[in-house]
Amino acid sequence: MFVRDAALSGDWDSGYELANACRRAYLRLVTGAYVGWGKLELAEWLTGPYRELTVAEEWLEAPPSLAIGNDTAPASVLDARVANVLQAMRTDVLVVMNELMTPEGVSAFTKLAHDTGLVAVGGFSVVPRARPRMTLVDRALSLVAVDAITRPEDYEHSLFLCERCKQPVFDVASRERGVCRTHVSGINSL
Repeated sequence: MFVRDAALSGDWDSGYELANACRRAYLRLVTGAYVGWGKLELAEWLTGPYRELTVAEEWLEAPPSLAIGNDTAPASVLDARVANVLQAMRTDVLVVMNELMTPEGVSAFTKLAHDTGLVAVGGFSVVPRARPRMTLVDRALSLVAVDAITRPEDYEHSLFLCERCKQPVFDVASRERGVCRTHVSGINSL
């Protein structure tokens, strides 16, 4: 089982602290996909926030089509492939997050996350897992799963997709309006 040694040994003060770090990491990725991240930004996310939250060995064996430095395709073709992978990941993650806004969705996703190995039980909580050749969608969903399993009420009561910026937002007060605090005036845009 490939789980982060530090997460299992208790480097995180609580399951909530780990869930917060997972939330920050996957929201950064989802937002990055929206604003046009490329190969460099994705690589930095995978080797930074994602790696810190997941496994100790063999954590980042990218598929050959995304292997950094192993592609002989022109840069523009590779950039387009990375953009397509990021956009597809974002779409899939947002579909799952939309389902998590109901108790039934959280329950079904929790079972799926355990059954498919997106998470592992570690010490105080669940921890995100990574496997060689894991898709970017599954890598993001492993982080979502830790957060949703730890704090299902946040998904059921405060999560929404802002109508203006199309970003996932956790804010009970803004959920009723359907727009985040940045866009409540109708003036700002992302």
